[in-house]
Amino acid sequence: MANFVKVCKTDEVKGGCGKSLEIDGKAIGVFNVDGKYYAINDVCGHRGGPLAEGEMDGTTVICPWHGWRYNVTTGENELLPALPTEKYEVQVEGDDVIVRHAYVERRMTPLNLFLRTATREQAQLAVIDYGQAIRDLAYTNIFAGDLLLKNFGVTRHFRVIFYDYDELCRVTDCRFRDLPQATSDEDEMRAEPWFHVADNDVFPETFLRFLGFDDALRDIFLEKHGEILEAGWWRELQQRLRSGDVGEVLPYHPHRVRVASSA
Repeated sequence: MANFVKVCKTDEVKGGCGKSLEIDGKAIGVFNVDGKYYAINDVCGHRGGPLAEGEMDGTTVICPWHGWRYNVTTGENELLPALPTEKYEVQVEGDDVIVRHAYVERRMTPLNLFLRTATREQAQLAVIDYGQAIRDLAYTNIFAGDLLLKNFGVTRHFRVIFYDYDELCRVTDCRFRDLPQATSDEDEMRAEPWFHVADNDVFPETFLRFLGFDDALRDIFLEKHGEILEAGWWRELQQRLRSGDVGEVLPYHPHRVRVASSA
């Protein structure tokens, strides 16, 4: 669905400048290039800088925070063309600038279904990104709760996104435990845990049992994200979060395999 919305007057956007606006809760930047008006998403894809507050270089706006460059006539990201920003249709009626604002729902493929038909390379990259999605949530103090593949979707750009929010909780509210060792064969064979499990107890070393990876994908996951299966990694992360450490999440990083660092 799309609507044409009057956003400002022509004289509010000086030549060679931009103006930050909000339409229905969405930040949009309107730009004046030689008397022609253009509109793009005002949020920089790097760290969220306000693009319309940046300097113009011809048809290019330079993010005032870290220098990312976008062509305001096309939305092209001049540094990373694979990550353009949204561009909106603009009309001028009299002295009114009118923007065609679209609302779009993106459809994703559940990760478990994607892996059935993906090429080997696509599957490997998806498994790597699945692990990174878990990390990214954790760095921001979010534990997904249910890590089954069906709760993660693959976008048309082959990004893995968590979309099932039923069991979300804070990482700092969980108790990450090492799985107790069975003391007898009888305990080993029990259908239910032979030890007490509280509501907030989490046993990371059991995660991999329920994911259904084949051997090759399992090896890839262990190579790139094996520490996610260690309770000690989660406990260390909890300490960092409680001390106020802010993890850096970089969505544009090649293959998105990285270790969080303080921003």
